[in-house]
Amino acid sequence: MDIESRHIMERAKHRERFNIRDVCGWMPYLSEQTLRSRLDLLVDNGLLEKHGATRNLYYAFVEPYKDIRGLIESEMMIDAPSSELENV
Repeated sequence: MDIESRHIMERAKHRERFNIRDVCGWMPYLSEQTLRSRLDLLVDNGLLEKHGATRNLYYAFVEPYKDIRGLIESEMMIDAPSSELENV
């Protein structure tokens, strides 16, 4: 992964969602088209999700263990005695 893509991913991890204007602000030394290409590659590789269209387009970081974490948490809730659930 190139340095620009790493920079996008590092910023994306700390945001719920972002758009191309945000990314242009993070790296004003690159053209919007270059940044769109980087975002498209990250989406194609499954690292970012793309939502919306045209002016309402935004991106979101893909939490790699979200599905597994959800399964573990739901199993913990099922297996936990009711007294332990009160402390959660």
